[in-house]
Amino acid sequence: MALALVTELLTPIPGGLKADPALAEEVVRFCSRQGLSNFEVWARFAQGAIMAKRGDPRQGINTMRAATQAADKMSSRLLRLVQYAAVASAHAKLGEIDEALKLLEQALGFAVETGEHRADASLHRLYGEALIAAGRHAAGRRELERALEVARHQHARGEELRAAKSMGPALPPTDEPGV
Repeated sequence: MALALVTELLTPIPGGLKADPALAEEVVRFCSRQGLSNFEVWARFAQGAIMAKRGDPRQGINTMRAATQAADKMSSRLLRLVQYAAVASAHAKLGEIDEALKLLEQALGFAVETGEHRADASLHRLYGEALIAAGRHAAGRRELERALEVARHQHARGEELRAAKSMGPALPPTDEPGV
């Protein structure tokens, strides 16, 4: 039951597509009552992701970071790439681009370290978008091209479309030499 409930909160993105804070709280309570610590941590993380998406990114970051720290104490690194990406996105939403870039660099390094490449296209897209937000257009464009390449290789059509959209006409022309 806990697996089904937490999966609903985390799939396809933390907080799910519906992003229901009441459901997240209910899942946290259920997992806590059942003594399912790992599931409770994942549910709390999703709760933070919902907060970040629903207009309170700072509280969402705090909740997601607390959940990640709790996972670390249990030696659990499952879903870590998703966690990095969600926290980085919340920082970007607050305009804290340097922190977002740092987290995305950690995520990309973690993917190489663990061999977990399922989220590579998303991570490269988010990193490219953050670089562009930081004014590093050439580097951002390269990351978006990498995101497209990975998405095509993985047959991840949705992520391919998101990367292509990020490269769209809103992206200023490249005038940075090799940045």
